[in-house]
Formats: sequence, C-alpha cells, structure tokens
Amino acid sequence: MKNQKNSARRTFLKQSGAAMVFVPTAVFANKAMAAEMLDPASEKAVGLGYVAKTEVEGQLCSNCALYQNGDDTAGDCPLFQGVKVGAKAWCNAWAAKG
Repeated sequence: MKNQKNSARRTFLKQSGAAMVFVPTAVFANKAMAAEMLDPASEKAVGLGYVAKTEVEGQLCSNCALYQNGDDTAGDCPLFQGVKVGAKAWCNAWAAKG
C-alpha cells in the first residue's frame, strides 16, 4: 500500500512538473502568434494619421526605419506596441531607412 502511494505521488509530481513547463510556454507562444492588426480607427492610429493602404508613393510601413520583424504582410512598430501594422500601410511618423 505504501509503495502504491509513493508511486502515485511520483507520477503526480512528474506530471505537475511537465505542466509547469508546458503551460506558460503555450500561453506565451499563443499570445505572440495571435498579435492583432492595428485598428486604423484607434485613437493612436488616428493621431498618427495611420492608413491601412498608403497613398504616399514610395512610403510604406515595410520600408520605414521603424518597421521591425516584418514580412510582406505585417510587422511590428514601436509606435503601436502589441499590434501588427500592415506592410503596405503608412503613418505620418514614416522615416526612410538609413
């Protein structure tokens, strides 16, 4: 009987340890993958004149000095933390890559 309790306790501790490693990793990975696109109607976007599709020739978020970790669809901008900006978008903080 005592061996069964110890075995059950060991199994529980092993499974708990694995869960303690897996759950936080899964939560953070899910948040990183699920970053939302910037809402052009948000207060900050409106304040910076953000538009989802640029009308300024040659100025895109994707060729702005502030555009980070992006591809041809979307990327990060330090001005809009926590959301993605469109690669073909624009705002009045656009600066040429140097």
